[in-house]
Amino acid sequence: YLVKDIAVGLPDLAVDPDRMGQVLGNLLDNAAKYSPDGGRTAVRVSAGRTDVSIAVADEGVGIPPADLPHVFDSFYRARRGDRVAPGTGLGLAIARGMVTAMDGTITAISPRPDLPRDGQPGTVLTLVLPAAP
Repeated sequence: YLVKDIAVGLPDLAVDPDRMGQVLGNLLDNAAKYSPDGGRTAVRVSAGRTDVSIAVADEGVGIPPADLPHVFDSFYRARRGDRVAPGTGLGLAIARGMVTAMDGTITAISPRPDLPRDGQPGTVLTLVLPAAP
């Protein structure tokens, strides 16, 4: 299920709404694809002085440390042991391309620092996008 934490009074973003929809769709799709049934996906939106941060966090299988630097590369698929989710390895590469085209950044952290170490490691994907002038 989806948990939302959206700050009040966010500035407008200087982004293409269609691209932004595709980026968020890719991130939410990955979170659902790699999380256990009933797992939570959390979306947190906050503002800095000149930008807006959107974090999508899952409780899923995580990304192995050796794979983390490559998850935004085209056609790259992280090793997942026995579990193989369908996909081409393009979703995060496309997301990075679109975010970069909108003068933003995207990063990945795994394991999630806020999850207990006795469960799945989870992943956090964070977009930082410029606020509209």
